[in-house]
Amino acid sequence: MKTKDPTTTDPPTAVDPPATPVADVEEEDESLAPDELDALDGPAPFAALTALTEEAKGAFLPVEPDDAAWAAMEERLVLRLATERALARRSRRTQLVVGVASSLALAAGAIFLIRPADPLPPSEPVPTLASVVKGGPRGAALSTPLPGGGDSFFQGDPVEVTGGPLAFEVPGVGSAIVTPRRAIWALDPAGEGSAKAVLTKATATSLVVALERGALEADVTPERDGEAFAVDVTGGAGTTRVAVHGTHLRVARKGDHVTIDLSEGVVVVGAAGPSRTTGLELRAPAHLELEAGSAPSAAQVTREVRPAWTLDLVAAGQPPAGPTSPSTPVDLGPDASAIPDATTTRPGPPRPAGPGVPAPVALTEGRALAAIQVDLKRCVAQAAVPGAVRVSIDSELSIEVRADGTVAGTRFTPPLAPAIQECASGAIFARRIEGPRTLIVPVKFEF
Repeated sequence: MKTKDPTTTDPPTAVDPPATPVADVEEEDESLAPDELDALDGPAPFAALTALTEEAKGAFLPVEPDDAAWAAMEERLVLRLATERALARRSRRTQLVVGVASSLALAAGAIFLIRPADPLPPSEPVPTLASVVKGGPRGAALSTPLPGGGDSFFQGDPVEVTGGPLAFEVPGVGSAIVTPRRAIWALDPAGEGSAKAVLTKATATSLVVALERGALEADVTPERDGEAFAVDVTGGAGTTRVAVHGTHLRVARKGDHVTIDLSEGVVVVGAAGPSRTTGLELRAPAHLELEAGSAPSAAQVTREVRPAWTLDLVAAGQPPAGPTSPSTPVDLGPDASAIPDATTTRPGPPRPAGPGVPAPVALTEGRALAAIQVDLKRCVAQAAVPGAVRVSIDSELSIEVRADGTVAGTRFTPPLAPAIQECASGAIFARRIEGPRTLIVPVKFEF
């Protein structure tokens, strides 16, 4: 029989707890009913998230502006850049404003590419360059200098001159050789203390000047299909407009009395209005006097015309000597199709200036080319027959200038109609040009 060692103990024996009877429990079904699933698929639970997503997409995705938006942007930029240089000369303050405006306009273009553009605000009015001061004789001056010492006038600006006539130029677009100036005009006190006018309307094709005091003389490059230049004179009875289609004229006023001297071309005298002027048509030479606002048809027209000024001489500070007799409208005549002699030579030596009369100032090459282009365009426009078919002219004019500045001869290659050549040569022979030299002038017109 074995005996137990008292020094050892047996490990405890694990005893399982008594089994507890468990009742049968059904598993819970966590799936959703079909009608509940349909409710979750609807927009209501995600409305806020959807709105936020659409807002973010609209703010950051590229959006291409439509054609109208691009056109409006481009127009505003081009207009501002076209006048920025003249505005900068006018005042330093204006230069800053234009620079900021141009930068904002460019920035607006960039914003178009990153976010939807707000509706374009109405375009701010952009000042239109109306005229540039060219000069005048000693003593002639603007009574109110331009801000910043500039030389450019804009639509709406008043112009007041004292001490003598002062010349202004309406510049063309591009090079003077290709597109001549649109007009040169002078404001003359004409015995009054001063002459005053207001540039009431200026566009790319026309200028309207309201004459308040003194006289205005203008040489206007012809515009067959429009009114390139107009002078308004307002009196107690209304406003009389002298609408210029390409011409040399002078309009003077003393009180309400208006005097018109037309030495070249055609004008229409009538009531001022927003559309094309209708009324009495005058053809050079013509002298007309009437009261501002009265019917021009009641006034008497005569042929005794005040001698015209050479406005380039006024601008150069020289005595404004003009031709001794007015020119008349050019008529091509029945033999216009004949081939003329292309060369015109000045007959005999130039006549010396009378005693005490200084010789005309000689034009530089650049100013001569611009002035001759104006002469050519005027002669071509005068030769045009109203209602005729459109004709293109493509020729080249060679001008021989002597050492004393007089013109020795002209030659058109190929030749033009006799009336055009005679008109142009007569105007060119009256000029003085720095010489000796040969000038080549392109002649390209349509009428």
